[in-house]
Amino acid sequence: MEIGEKIRQLRIHKKMTQGQLVEGISSITYLSRIENGNIKPSQAFVQSISPRLGVEIADLLGKNEESINERIINLAKKYREEKKLNEEELSFLSLQVNEIHSIEIYLNIFTTLINYYIKFNENVDEAWRIYQTSTKFIPNELDESLLQEFYFYYVVCGSLFYHRQDFIMANRCYSSAEQFVELFRDPFEVARLSYNLSLVKKEILEDKTVSIFYAQKAYDLFHKVNYKPGILDCLIILGVQHHLQENDEKALSYLQQAMSLISSEDLLSHAYVEYNFGQIYAGKQEDEQAIKHYLTCLKLHDQISHGNRKIYPYLRLIELYTRRKDWNQVEIYLQEALHLVDPDKTSLMHLKFLSIKANTYRLRDNDTRYEKDMHKIIQLGIERNQLKLVVDLARQLANHYYGKRAYKKAADYFVLAETHTKKMSLT
Repeated sequence: MEIGEKIRQLRIHKKMTQGQLVEGISSITYLSRIENGNIKPSQAFVQSISPRLGVEIADLLGKNEESINERIINLAKKYREEKKLNEEELSFLSLQVNEIHSIEIYLNIFTTLINYYIKFNENVDEAWRIYQTSTKFIPNELDESLLQEFYFYYVVCGSLFYHRQDFIMANRCYSSAEQFVELFRDPFEVARLSYNLSLVKKEILEDKTVSIFYAQKAYDLFHKVNYKPGILDCLIILGVQHHLQENDEKALSYLQQAMSLISSEDLLSHAYVEYNFGQIYAGKQEDEQAIKHYLTCLKLHDQISHGNRKIYPYLRLIELYTRRKDWNQVEIYLQEALHLVDPDKTSLMHLKFLSIKANTYRLRDNDTRYEKDMHKIIQLGIERNQLKLVVDLARQLANHYYGKRAYKKAADYFVLAETHTKKMSLT
C-alpha cells in the first residue's frame, strides 16, 4: 500500500478531517495530493503527522517487514492475555489490514481486531466490516500448520455471528473450532468454547439435551479451574435450558445457586437471573410474580445503561399481556421495544417483535393485515438467515390458512417450512 493511501485510511480510522490532521503542519491541498498519490510526503511531514495518526514513522514508511510481522504476533498474543489495546496498537493493526501478509499474520490481525470491537468497543458494525475484509484474505481450507491461529479466528467469528443473532453461522464457526480445541489441553479454553456452543445449540435445536450437555461440560471445567464468572454463567444457562425442557424445579435450583454467587455490584448478572425467574413463573402462569421479576430486570438494566438489553424483558411482557388480552399494555411495551431494537444488530429480535405486532392484527380479526405482514416477515427471515424463526412462522401461517380452508396457501407454507427445516439440519 502506498504511503498516501496509508495516511488516508488511518485518518479515516481516527475520524479526522484533512484539516484536523494537518492543522499547523501543512496545507490541506498538500495532504490531498499525498493521499491521491500525486506526490511523496517529505520526511518532516511524516514525522509531524505520525503522532496524530497514532503510529510510528516506520509504520507509515513500511520498513522492516520482519519486525512488523513479529510485532503483529506479539500484539495478538498480548491481547489474548491482557484483553487490552491502546490507541497506537489499534492504529497499527488497522493499518496492516490491507497490507500484503502471510495467512498466519492475517489470522492474527483479523482475530485481534474483530474480538476487540465486539468485546471491548461494543462496535459490532466495525467488527462486521473487518470480518468481511478478512474473508478476502483468509482461505476456507484449513492449514494444518496454523491450527491455533485458525481456532482463535473461528471463535471470534462465532462470537460476531452470535452478536448479530445469526445462530446458524455462529454454530458453524464454533463447531469448526471444536474440531481441534482439545489440542490446547487447556481446561479453561475447552470450557469457554463449550459454553459458547451451549448458547448457540439452545437457539437452533428444539431439544435442549445437546445444549445442556455443553453447558454441564463447561460448568464442570470452570469448577475444576475455580473460575467463578464462568461458573455463574453456566448456572444461569443451565437454569434457562432446564426451564425450556419443562423441568422448572431444576431450573429454579440452578438460578437460586447463581443468585447466591452474584455480588451486589454485578447488576448485569442479577438482571439476567431476574429475567429467567420471570420466564419460569410466566411458564407456570403465575403472571403477577413473572411481571415483578421482569420489571426488576428492566430497572437493573436502567441502572447500568444497557437500554438495548431491555428488549428481552419487553418481549416477555408483551407475550404475557397478549395472553391476558391487555392490548393497551401490549402496545406500550411493543412501541418501547421497536424503538430500541436495531434490525441489523439484533435481526432475530426485530423479526420477533414484527411477528408479535402482526399477531395482534390476527387476534383483533384483521386477517388481511396479519397475512400480509407475516409474508413480509418470513421473507425477511430468509434474507437474514433466521431459519428457525422462518420455520416457526411459516408453520403458524400455514395452520392459519388451513383453518380458513385456504388449502393451496396452507400447502405452500407447509412446504416452505419443511424446506428450511432441511436446510437447518444441514448446518
